[in-house]
Amino acid sequence: MSYNKMTPRRAIRITATTMLMMALFTVFWTQVASLGMDDATSRLVVWIFFVYSGLLTICAACSFSASSRFSSTDTTTDYAAYRGQGILYGIVITCELLLLFAVTTVLLSPEQWNGAIPVIALATGLHFYPVAWAFRRNTAYYLAAWTCFVTLTGMYILAGGETPGRAYMLIGAGAALATAVCGIDMMCACYVMIRKNGITIP
Repeated sequence: MSYNKMTPRRAIRITATTMLMMALFTVFWTQVASLGMDDATSRLVVWIFFVYSGLLTICAACSFSASSRFSSTDTTTDYAAYRGQGILYGIVITCELLLLFAVTTVLLSPEQWNGAIPVIALATGLHFYPVAWAFRRNTAYYLAAWTCFVTLTGMYILAGGETPGRAYMLIGAGAALATAVCGIDMMCACYVMIRKNGITIP
């Protein structure tokens, strides 16, 4: 993400907010994956990712705390860059939410709700592409390709007439891994920005 064009406080808070979102999404996709697992495996996987999400949430809270020690002064260039990226990201998220709403409430009949999870996962994967372009995050391109791949594989399994459990396990695990990696990426970015300015992380 091109944080060099933003003020430190804004950059850190945006990154910390993304960390919180990834923690939430990881929990959601882990729960989806657990639908296709046996009880013992499900408990282990859910426990591991819940612990990870908890640690990511703590790191985000520490980053918010550290950001208060940075200047909030905007230069004209900083503000213009931040505003442009913020508007673009808002447009991407809005379009994604509208698409999800249309598909899950209009295009899918009650008998086809097994297709809702793959559609949500595919939208999640596709949204990484404009995000990667807007914020210059090369990692997001790989996450997009990975999420779309596992989702399409899950759709193929569903189309073959198999029970949804196996597809849910594949899609949920793949998406959870993607959001977990994104969270780690954001955590590393926050750490670098804070430490390079000589700030001690609380």
